[in-house]
Amino acid sequence: MKKYLFIALAALGFAACTEKGEDNAPIQNAELEESYIAINLMAADVDSRAVTDDIGNADEYGYELGTEAERKINSAYFFFFDENGNPFNVNGAPATAPGGNKNHMALTISEATTSAMPNVSDIKEAVLVLKTYKGVYPSKIVAVLNWTPADRAYSLAELHDELANLGNDSDGYVMSNSVYMDGAGKVVDAVPLTAANIKTSEEEAIAAPVEIYVERIAAKVVVAGNSIYDTQKDTIPIVAVGDTSNIDVYVKLLGWELYNDYSTTNLLKNIDPTWNVTTLGLTWNDIPYYRCYWADSQDGNPNDKFSWSYTDDVFPTAYGFKVADSANYAEDTYTYCGENTTVDYRTKVILKGQLVKADSDAEGGYSTLELARWYGTEYAGNEALRIAVANSLKYTLYSSADGKSFASITQDDIECVAGATVGAQAYEVGFQLSTAGQSKTWYQYSSANGYQPLGAIDSDANKTATNSYLKSVEPALLYANGMTYYTVDIEHLGTAAAKYGVVRNHVYQIDIQSIKGYGSPVFSGDIGFLKPEFPTEDEASYVAARINVLSWKVVKQGVDIVQ
Repeated sequence: MKKYLFIALAALGFAACTEKGEDNAPIQNAELEESYIAINLMAADVDSRAVTDDIGNADEYGYELGTEAERKINSAYFFFFDENGNPFNVNGAPATAPGGNKNHMALTISEATTSAMPNVSDIKEAVLVLKTYKGVYPSKIVAVLNWTPADRAYSLAELHDELANLGNDSDGYVMSNSVYMDGAGKVVDAVPLTAANIKTSEEEAIAAPVEIYVERIAAKVVVAGNSIYDTQKDTIPIVAVGDTSNIDVYVKLLGWELYNDYSTTNLLKNIDPTWNVTTLGLTWNDIPYYRCYWADSQDGNPNDKFSWSYTDDVFPTAYGFKVADSANYAEDTYTYCGENTTVDYRTKVILKGQLVKADSDAEGGYSTLELARWYGTEYAGNEALRIAVANSLKYTLYSSADGKSFASITQDDIECVAGATVGAQAYEVGFQLSTAGQSKTWYQYSSANGYQPLGAIDSDANKTATNSYLKSVEPALLYANGMTYYTVDIEHLGTAAAKYGVVRNHVYQIDIQSIKGYGSPVFSGDIGFLKPEFPTEDEASYVAARINVLSWKVVKQGVDIVQ
């Protein structure tokens, strides 16, 4: 059964447009008249297929109700346009008067006019009262909820281009007209107004309301570990990780975060009517339910707009994991993001983890396992790695205090540094002289030339030349303090161009089903890379996941992680 959202608005006057809708110039000496339009605000998918159970689980078609905060309406604005999408003046004053160019009307929400219901709130028995020049009426209407426009007119195109914040629990989540393509291949981004909708009395208007379908501009991401999450041990075992001196390696999942997530979204969805099933791999348009399942996300340089940032912690916010099937997810198990269907800057889920080993003497039965990998061999942490590197250099790199007695380099003479400082990958580590090593004078040995100083003795040139020599050492992978991360691409509903992406009013439910491999190493908190990287020598590692999208349209994804 359809669920209506009635909108009550105070009477506001309209300034007339010309008959052709070319501008907002008033018709001189024309007669004013009052007309009435009743509005039913409805969420897309509120018909019979958007049925959920009492606790909000998604129905068989993959739709679920939003939370009470996601449905709440704190404010409503209605925008009016002529047939060409130009602003239609609605404040009853000449366009040249103060405020005379506005084409939107506001509704103040109060407890007396609202009550909770599925998907959206119910604003009862409401009618828009139009005061226009006789016979001159707007041709289109757009509703925007929980967003405040500037004190100016907006064309329909400008509403498409306008970037809006997604909203929050206290201010409400921004919603706007559902955009889709009609049977004639035309984009429907505003609801048409006809003579049948514009009445001479409030009672007549209520009997013939205009239906406006709205959808949230935000997408929602939920990450679960239902398939493998061990609630008793708080760990997920890693299988097939190689020889680590007969030590079984586990990863403790600490949380997750989004990467490449927009913090804003276009106020109205942008679609291309030339899309087809072949190119997208998706039946993207859904006329009976006034919505579509793909979009063009905002233009511009994504790196200027994405909300992800690295601080002293790799994960500024670490969300938890949903461990139940209810749509009423526990606090901090989900987050919101803007529409993103870019190819090169896809929104991803980053899982934060820590490698551990079984330890009966440690709290919780597990202790941190710091691992390193170099030339395909695994080592038990930072010191073991430096020992291996020093041993590889012991016959070529020597220190001497007098140029007569020489000592091979040791692990104490070198330190691990972030890969970027030595020209390696961001996820790798390189090697440079430690504080102890910098206090010594270094020589390179060869059978042909014997011991030759690296740079001038007793000067910074010797240290610089030695560090330059160490830069040539093959970089390694080092999971400092056991820290690691796994990357999950968020799948959409398609099999071609629409296989990956994040679209408004969808819930992406990602269930981590298995993890194999150590993941991508983290050497220090402030690693400063611009995008998640995968160790090239660890190609057998991946994450297996299953993603689901929702009215919220739900997209589910199961993921097996091998990284």
